[in-house]
Amino acid sequence: MHTGKMTKIIATIGPSSESEDLIRKLILSGVNIFRFNLKHNTKEWHIERINRVNKVAEELNLIIGILVDLQGPEIRIETFEEKDVNIKVNERLVFCNDFDNSALGEKEAGVKKIRVSQKIVCDSLKPGDRFSIDDGMIEFEVETSGEGYFVALSKDDGLIQNRKGLNLIGTDIALPSLIEEDLDKLNIATIAKVDFIALSFVRTSEDIRTLKREMDERNVDAKIISKVESQKGVDNVNEIIEASDGIMIARGDLGVEVPLEQVTYIQKEIIKKCRLKCKPVIVATQ
Repeated sequence: MHTGKMTKIIATIGPSSESEDLIRKLILSGVNIFRFNLKHNTKEWHIERINRVNKVAEELNLIIGILVDLQGPEIRIETFEEKDVNIKVNERLVFCNDFDNSALGEKEAGVKKIRVSQKIVCDSLKPGDRFSIDDGMIEFEVETSGEGYFVALSKDDGLIQNRKGLNLIGTDIALPSLIEEDLDKLNIATIAKVDFIALSFVRTSEDIRTLKREMDERNVDAKIISKVESQKGVDNVNEIIEASDGIMIARGDLGVEVPLEQVTYIQKEIIKKCRLKCKPVIVATQ
């Protein structure tokens, strides 16, 4: 008979939950692991709060895990001057890696512009390709493309906010598994006690091996949690499970990249595969 709960609870630390008092209350309420999203805030901010969690856990004489979440090959957009952009259905928008892209012609001069975080996206998308912004809230179809930019037609009315995610629909681009910011923030694990490192948008086992090499170079001893949140990740889930210490089913992005009605089935299949391999599996986001 098990005396402790078998299902663990992970809570994300942010500005509203960073105080010692609230961390203590969360632990006493049943939190087992605290997650730190490294795409937000500075290294110093995270190190200070990781140490804070460890201090409270020690005072309570409890073992509490620390999970840091790398951005990985995630695509984000930036609005001009970080202002919200209102758009209408069938409106044309320019997506570029540089707001001052000299390749843009007169036709695109008066069109609203959105910056894309990864240049390879601007260089790779072609007419007919589809993508969405903000977890599928607004869908677009590429109309034309040029050097370092593409023009897309909105399929919905909506509001584009700064730093929202961009998801490709049915298109596979050779994005790097780790970006420069990841390599920099991975150094947090050399300074503060970190138990788990989560890698976003894992597509193949090679993504995990790339992270392991970077961890070995820094003498980082932590378990790797691979986040499955794309069709390619689902297609290669067996090799990803084999190469990982654990799996996170990130349903938010997964529900954008695959038909929504398939998410529950995919979730159950991945859980079953992980249990057969005795690998921990995390179900995340609504």
